[in-house]
Amino acid sequence: MRYACIASAKGGARCRATVEKLGTFCSFHQKLKEEGRQIRLAPKPDVILVRFYLNLDRSQKLEMTGIPRRERLTEVEREEKHINHAKQYGRDPYRYRDKSDSGTPIFGKEGINDLFLSQTWAELKREGYYLTDIHLKSHTEKKDVLVAALNYKASEIPLSKQILDELDQLLSSCWGYVRVWADPPNEEGKVIHTVNSSFLKPDTTPQLSLYFNHGLWAIEPP
Repeated sequence: MRYACIASAKGGARCRATVEKLGTFCSFHQKLKEEGRQIRLAPKPDVILVRFYLNLDRSQKLEMTGIPRRERLTEVEREEKHINHAKQYGRDPYRYRDKSDSGTPIFGKEGINDLFLSQTWAELKREGYYLTDIHLKSHTEKKDVLVAALNYKASEIPLSKQILDELDQLLSSCWGYVRVWADPPNEEGKVIHTVNSSFLKPDTTPQLSLYFNHGLWAIEPP
């Protein structure tokens, strides 16, 4: 697996170069460091979006608990938004896939397999990130996405016990794969990281746990 370099690049975005060992600099930034140049680490996010991709039965059950549903941008709108953001930072919006993006896939474009997020969630809370929004969006004809937004040093929204129980179940379940993206600062200057969790595997024991690691992210056995 290839990992993202931990250095900060142009404008506070995370470097897009890859390394073989997690938590290290790419050859370019390592050379600068050896020359005595000051290398800044990639910045901590202001906002973390944790996304759970679910089948319609599961999402409808969540909607019945009171979680609101919101409209999703169209494909054209998303493409335009990502392309413009990438160009703002001099980046190829199609570097990693046939869909545009401006960010850096921290664990490579394939992500990581068979892990759970309960440890991640607890660590984020200790680091000062609080749930400020939760909602459902349509994704495909067969899937919806539950989006939980955590903001740094913000006021947490109150949730019913039923919603909290459902969220705890999702966090403690094994996910087939998880992709973590670090985006450049947006128009408000905020850095957003996204944790995309797909394919619930209820009968599988998680092999890894995802750690926030001060915004650099890491994976270790649970």
